[in-house]
Amino acid sequence: AAIIALIAWLLVPLLEALCDGARWSTPFICAAAAITLVGIGVLTVRTSDVHPVPSRLIYAIDADSSDAWLASRASAARAVAWVRTALAPFVQGPEWISHFFEGPAAVVAKRVPTLPLPQPAINILSDSTTSDARQLSLRVQGSAGTTALGIRVTDAPVISAAIDGHAIDTTRYRLHTRDWTLWYWAPSDSGALLSLIVPAASTPKLEILAYSLGIPTLPRVTLPPRPANVVPVQSGDVTIVCRRFPIPLRK
Repeated sequence: AAIIALIAWLLVPLLEALCDGARWSTPFICAAAAITLVGIGVLTVRTSDVHPVPSRLIYAIDADSSDAWLASRASAARAVAWVRTALAPFVQGPEWISHFFEGPAAVVAKRVPTLPLPQPAINILSDSTTSDARQLSLRVQGSAGTTALGIRVTDAPVISAAIDGHAIDTTRYRLHTRDWTLWYWAPSDSGALLSLIVPAASTPKLEILAYSLGIPTLPRVTLPPRPANVVPVQSGDVTIVCRRFPIPLRK
């Protein structure tokens, strides 16, 4: 980067001399410098063992439908040949898989066999209603080895919430979504205590993603080995199991 900046800086006086007195000298100089920098970038930036490209595959199970997918960000499939090979033939993936990512993301995926993996669960500990609010106390559980629990509340606005007694202030989130969301990392085997206050007479639905590291061996699916210039990014390949829990009003 320092060399590129130095070259551009050295070229500016030459371009000024060539364009001395012309009204369009400044735009011309800027355009020429931009073209020079792009050319240098095209000639010098290459993926290699030293500068690998990131990749991440997701084995995603929808426990409600028993469908399973091998998925990735659509941007990774466009940019990384190994991802395209691993997922071929792929289609646009289910929208719920994108909830795994922090922000909005298009997902591509292919159907794969469904393994009988443990599923997330909830236990309703209490459910009470006042004139203007419904208060829910829930225990949300993954299984042994769950790295994180992704919790999303749909079909009702969340007035306030707490996890294990700690209030959740979503106004401090870096990214804001339409639905109330929370990622709870390193849950104990007994799960987490989730307290929700929603409007009276509302019937929220909880979507729970149980996230664990690695992808199990899948029948009739062979993943090609990653080449040296492709590496797992962040926590690497992962498995997510999704379940949805409607919470109807108590009779």
